[in-house]
Amino acid sequence: MAAFRVLVLPLVTGLRTPTVNQGGPSVALPVWNPWRPPANAMYMGSQEMVQVLGRDDSTIRQNLDKLIFYYGATDQWCPVQYYHDIKGDFPTGTSGSAGRGIGHAFVLDAGREVAAMVTEWIRDDVENA
Repeated sequence: MAAFRVLVLPLVTGLRTPTVNQGGPSVALPVWNPWRPPANAMYMGSQEMVQVLGRDDSTIRQNLDKLIFYYGATDQWCPVQYYHDIKGDFPTGTSGSAGRGIGHAFVLDAGREVAAMVTEWIRDDVENA
């Protein structure tokens, strides 16, 4: 039973094994649990569904001058109607559609393009201040 607690439970729970001592110094061995990342992602998604019930329009309105709404039209992450809704609800806000083909997960393949785009937005903001 002790071996079960030391070797199997950490694999299931993601905890570290206590220590291993084979005549030498005691060493803690980290255990990688392949189920932990998907479980964390599912938990995060479930919490988002429970806690995020709608768009926070009052916060958007208070910070409209600091926000840029950008819609990535190529990856189907959200319906294009969301872009039209936000543009219609906040007509004085800055918004743009992704004419550059940048997807939602831009960090994977378009980090430099997005950095250049954000740099351009910041320069425009500084020049117009």
